Amino acid sequence: MSELQSVELARGWLAAGLALSRVGDPGSSTLTEAAAVLDAAQHELAKLPPAGVLLDLSRVFLQPRPRIRRELPPALADVVRSYEDVVLGRLVVDPLRVAVSDALSGLPDRLVHTGVVVLVERILERVGFRAGQAVNPGALREVERTAPEDMAVRAGPALDSAAGDLLADAYEDLVRGFQRTGRPLRASDVVVLQQLEVLERRSDRLALSQVIAASELLARGLPRRVRGSRRREGHVSTRLLDDSAYPVGGFSSISTRGSIENLVTSELALMEDGEDVDLFDVRFMEGELLYYTRDETAFVRARRRITITLDPALVDARYRDEGLPYQRLVLGLGWITALVRVLLLWLDREDLLVRIVPPAEGLDAEVRLLGLTLAEGIQSGWVRIEPVEDLGATLASDTRVAPVDLIALTAAHRDLPDVQHGWSMQLVCSATPALTAPFAGEVAMPADPMEGWRRSLHMALLDLV
Repeated sequence: MSELQSVELARGWLAAGLALSRVGDPGSSTLTEAAAVLDAAQHELAKLPPAGVLLDLSRVFLQPRPRIRRELPPALADVVRSYEDVVLGRLVVDPLRVAVSDALSGLPDRLVHTGVVVLVERILERVGFRAGQAVNPGALREVERTAPEDMAVRAGPALDSAAGDLLADAYEDLVRGFQRTGRPLRASDVVVLQQLEVLERRSDRLALSQVIAASELLARGLPRRVRGSRRREGHVSTRLLDDSAYPVGGFSSISTRGSIENLVTSELALMEDGEDVDLFDVRFMEGELLYYTRDETAFVRARRRITITLDPALVDARYRDEGLPYQRLVLGLGWITALVRVLLLWLDREDLLVRIVPPAEGLDAEVRLLGLTLAEGIQSGWVRIEPVEDLGATLASDTRVAPVDLIALTAAHRDLPDVQHGWSMQLVCSATPALTAPFAGEVAMPADPMEGWRRSLHMALLDLV
């Protein structure tokens, strides 16, 4: 049983922790704000960090310009100074802090403090924080009902008691964790917060986090840009659609040929009243009127259609192999997420459409996760997740307007449909994935299974681009 199951010790631990909060000025609203964060933490966390840490991080992410108080409390001055510099300082200047704040501000009011606690939990897990405490629920409920002056009176003796020793250990553990960790915030944190309204269940948030983390791990080391491969020269669309070419120039010169709407306005001065032939009529008949001419240079974007299919048998890939950090299916979803995100970055000048074809049944939860990880591409119209009744007919229709690629994620090797004027590749999601690609052939995989997943992604991208 945790030491803080003692109500008196829990009260002192909470009061002393709030006294050590460093962001913002103490005021009458502090206890109300702290009570809201602690209430959300009670429902989300088995063990709590110091109350002051929860309040500080809430203010760092919810206030546009968080201000750190400079006067240090006499108790625990050294460790609190390190906490200010190493923990709060790094979070305030983190490049993702603004995106995290925007995601929190977009949540409904009932989920804002839950979002803060979810984010704090992810940060503490990332830095390896192990000094949390299980707190008596009665002591937590007392925070909002206690007067600020009574809380301050209670905090003084608590800092010099066992509660102060527990807080010192917690702050030291937190500082050490931040010192040995890279960036405390990740892009996956922003995605989880943006989707928190549909991810209120803890299991859903964990699954989404793992898919995003797997995609980041697989895409590590890829360049921001690559040059297009010469292997695709000569493969052109059989029909140029109107919306793939448009003029990019304005009026660039004057000539004696053109349409009436482009007539040089000064030519209208040659018109005269009456029915007699005027100079304007003469110049019109002789073809000497002047017209503005437009630069008709066309900006043409190459069209690409990439279809990714999911094998129904992948339901059997929901387990983790030795040497891999995630389940096979989670790695497969991360592989697709990383592939699509990189393609959208590398082929941003092309008219690209990525179609993901799920099976009729069996992978509903995983398809939903893909919809969340690729939400930006879906909203922009670059990515579609939709079932297809006749895959062969759909691919044949695509080949009439663009080069086509088919990527099949399968549980075992199987025959793929023919792609006319296009290419197909297959990734077998096994402990060591097997990739069959059009140009690379059967890609040899290294002994390290995680490196095999990463290499399969890199080779697939090189073949596609």
